[in-house]
Amino acid sequence: MFKSKTDLILSIVDEFGKRFLLELDQLVKPEQEAQQKLLQFYLIFCEEIFRNFERDKKYTEVT
Repeated sequence: MFKSKTDLILSIVDEFGKRFLLELDQLVKPEQEAQQKLLQFYLIFCEEIFRNFERDKKYTEVT
């Protein structure tokens, strides 16, 4: 368990960040134009947010 809600939030952000950066690094190609990289970034970011919420419902619980 977490000592506080802040610890929980920091843990979620840390885990999300690690997964997101790994996936982003694998999908964004160096030869892509800046606009295409930005679009890829946005799409991956949105997909990862919703994937995390679907995977672990405790993130969406408000107490």
